Amino acid sequence: MIYDGSSRRVPWGCRTRSGRIRELELMFARFFQRDTAQPDAWQLQIDVQESERLKRERVVRLNTITVPALRGAGFALLSLTVLLYNYSAHGSVDVAPWARLTVGFAMYCAASSWLLHRFFRPLWTRFDLGFFFLVVDLLVWQVAVYATGAETSWLFFLPVFRVVDQTPISIRRALVFAHLGPLSYILLLTYVVLVDGRGVPLQPEVGKLACMYFGSVYAALAARSAGRRTERMAQVIRLARQLVTELGAKSAALEASSRELKESLDNQSRLAEENSRLYAAAQRDHAKAEDASRAKGEFVANVSHEIRTPLSAIIGMSQHMLDTGASETMLRRIQSSAESLLAVINDILDFSKIESGKLTLDVGPFSLRAALNDAADTLRLLASAKQIGLTVSVDDDVPDHLLGDALRLRQVLINLLGNALKFTDRGEVRLTVRPATVSPDGISLRFGVLDTGIGIPRDKQHVVFEPFSQADGSAARKYGGTGLGLSISARLVELMGGRIWVESDAGEGSTFHFTAAFALCPKSHASAPDALAVVAVPVRRLAVLVVEDDDVHRELLAALLSARGHQVVTSRNGREALEELARTRIDVVLMDLQMPEIDGLRATSTIRAWEAVVGGHLPIIAMTASMLTDDHQRCLDAGMDRLITKPIVRDVLFRSVEELSMQSSPAELPPELAGRAAFLAGLAGDGALVEKLVGLFVQQTPVLMTELRTAIRDEDAPALLRAAHALKGTISTFPAGPAQAEAARMEAIGRAGDFPAARAALPLLDGEMERFRALLPVLLASDFES
Repeated sequence: MIYDGSSRRVPWGCRTRSGRIRELELMFARFFQRDTAQPDAWQLQIDVQESERLKRERVVRLNTITVPALRGAGFALLSLTVLLYNYSAHGSVDVAPWARLTVGFAMYCAASSWLLHRFFRPLWTRFDLGFFFLVVDLLVWQVAVYATGAETSWLFFLPVFRVVDQTPISIRRALVFAHLGPLSYILLLTYVVLVDGRGVPLQPEVGKLACMYFGSVYAALAARSAGRRTERMAQVIRLARQLVTELGAKSAALEASSRELKESLDNQSRLAEENSRLYAAAQRDHAKAEDASRAKGEFVANVSHEIRTPLSAIIGMSQHMLDTGASETMLRRIQSSAESLLAVINDILDFSKIESGKLTLDVGPFSLRAALNDAADTLRLLASAKQIGLTVSVDDDVPDHLLGDALRLRQVLINLLGNALKFTDRGEVRLTVRPATVSPDGISLRFGVLDTGIGIPRDKQHVVFEPFSQADGSAARKYGGTGLGLSISARLVELMGGRIWVESDAGEGSTFHFTAAFALCPKSHASAPDALAVVAVPVRRLAVLVVEDDDVHRELLAALLSARGHQVVTSRNGREALEELARTRIDVVLMDLQMPEIDGLRATSTIRAWEAVVGGHLPIIAMTASMLTDDHQRCLDAGMDRLITKPIVRDVLFRSVEELSMQSSPAELPPELAGRAAFLAGLAGDGALVEKLVGLFVQQTPVLMTELRTAIRDEDAPALLRAAHALKGTISTFPAGPAQAEAARMEAIGRAGDFPAARAALPLLDGEMERFRALLPVLLASDFES
């Protein structure tokens, strides 16, 4: 199929209206799940300019890559058709003419591909080179007709294919080729009569042309629906952009304040329900679309409830403590509510990363039994409160030391055990593990979570692993939950190379099974899953620089580290951090990524540039509340040593700071950097003036150094004095340092006319000048970026 270079991309055979509706449904589904820190995690482009840019890129790729590839494949098939046609018509094939024809086709395909690749983009707005070669194809096809007998060939209908492959694009394009096709055949007949001198019977050829023309026109008229479908889809996309933009505006209001957060969630819930009703009404004939809309409405309502419940508790108890004073009980309830709120947010973010294909496993050695006991211990308090037994049973032939992602395994187990305890009012919950399959390099384990709870009806079991779904909508109101836990668990099990299923009957309890594949590892390489929680006692008192623009987080980090016994220095942005490092010796830096003026990545790049000149290494720990999967790589690229996510866990904070402090070897700043603040203050922060001074220095110092070397070679004392004095004056524009001292020393040598001393001092001066030139960009340029 040939694609139109001037219109949007159309799949083979034209996509159906129901298919387009399903695409839009999936776009809205991704919107309700997307990570707000990752706006491109779904397909609908809100930015019209970005959408147009992507459309242009698709057209360029279509005409420079896809169409040439299809042209090559088409001509290869046409060459084979000519060979088979001549063999069937004559009983034999003259290989030499056929080979020349094939080589001609190949040369045409190669030339057209090169021309499209080289000239399509620059000529696009003035001349459609892709359309031009579609027309030329008709003439080249007539060569194949000529090679199979010209007026006697049954391949005269080839131009009809061009009309057919243009019908999904537009009726105008199809009608153009409906007229050009017969015209190309008339040109072939004219060539046969005038050049070959053969007679052509008029009546059969008129019949052929009539069949070709009327068939092409009929095929072209079938393209009328393409324009209508395109316009309808454009209207749907415009409506979708408008609705999604409104939803984005509502979501942004969530960050204002606690009162505004509650109101915004209510508005967003009502807006989502309204959109679901509108969408369901517009697509009432499509049962799947209606089910998806209802599921989205229930999900938004559940999420709104799950967020507002702990948030209301936090606000209410905080206000009560302000009125009556703090108590340990209320503080524990606030902590519990905050952890519940964080769990809901983590579920939503995990599902968003799974849907976008950006969630990966962190494989490492771990102890299976320790991981199982840790998951069970996490929920043992809940089981005790409900007076429900919680047991773990592992077969003896299950190995303990495995390679896998212990964190994600515990996440699945906690989800399943938590659901079992949630829906069980009496009886017990039991976790079992036994081998499923064993190989020399690994093992597949079968896990089972059995409960004596309310059970799941058989007709509802197929939906429990779908996102936003629960077997009974009333269960969400009675027991809570967002409907994402089992869906996330199912995706994680798939990542671990297994599958998950449920066996249950209503009122008789449930058993959730899943399998997961692990590699075996020696016992000496295994590590306990709770190793992260072990924090060593600090070896020494550290000087820690906390760079954080948020006052609450900055104060919290300072309080935690001070209580640990460390000396804490704080800065509100990257610029203040750089100034602090210029005057204070620091052992470890905690650096937020997103800050005003200079952000954490730019500040880290500046520090690493300093170290490239002066040596040493200052450990930098990145802090972020973002859940983007590429944050870690961005931090490594900028030179950061570790990334920890907010909310900050105290033990992880202490462990990171104290582990990295062992790698700390901060070097003393050179005098030029130490005097940097005073130098910039003397220029009133005039970036243009600084750039001018740097330019003059770079331009003048090579000339002065050349004059100085020439004076030493010629033993010309006055010339040596003049060059050294001018060089010292140029360097003195900047903060004082060794280069300036060496220039002053050379000036004194020139005044004394001591050329042996001058020759001895020249290498030292050269070295200091090179060092100072390398230091200039670090000293000046980075601080004047916006």
